[in-house]
Amino acid sequence: MAEPEMTAVQILRAPKIVTVSPFGTIEDGAVAVIGTTIAAVGAWSEVSAAYPDADVTMSPGVLSPGLIDCHAHNLEFGPSTAFGATKESQWSGAKALVEKALRGGVTSLGEHILGFFVLGRTVAEYKEFRDTLPIRVVISAGTCSLGTDPPVYMCSALGGTIAPREALVDPKALEFMARETEFPGEHAMGTFTP
Repeated sequence: MAEPEMTAVQILRAPKIVTVSPFGTIEDGAVAVIGTTIAAVGAWSEVSAAYPDADVTMSPGVLSPGLIDCHAHNLEFGPSTAFGATKESQWSGAKALVEKALRGGVTSLGEHILGFFVLGRTVAEYKEFRDTLPIRVVISAGTCSLGTDPPVYMCSALGGTIAPREALVDPKALEFMARETEFPGEHAMGTFTP
């Protein structure tokens, strides 16, 4: 994944930072982020002094730098379910969810793209958008079967259209998903019943 071309520093300030490291727990702490890299973790007074021109976001609770949400749908399903987003408003909804994840301490996302037909975007479009975000996002390309009556099938290889059932096991679709998936260990197929 190409790193976004960002030099601006973002500071996440929180009443408490739990590092799960030798730094321990830091009261009134801050995390400085440059692009998708954590540049500093420490007391608010120290981090803010080191980066006086940074954009500051206040987290209302505990922040845990390095926390990874390895199964997220903030880009594809999230905007639609949280905000009723359309294709035109999807990116602003997705950005709001990612910023909320950041404020909650998540610093990396494993984002699952399944070919959601309501918003109709390709994996390439999701990758292009994620490169504009102030958080590390890796993509898993997969399929999904919704247990509606009749069932609805989605396949990331088809670029956001309702998929025929056969697409879930199509060799070319499976090859596409294997090639586009950026992190190991995630399923290519999921079945969900609302």
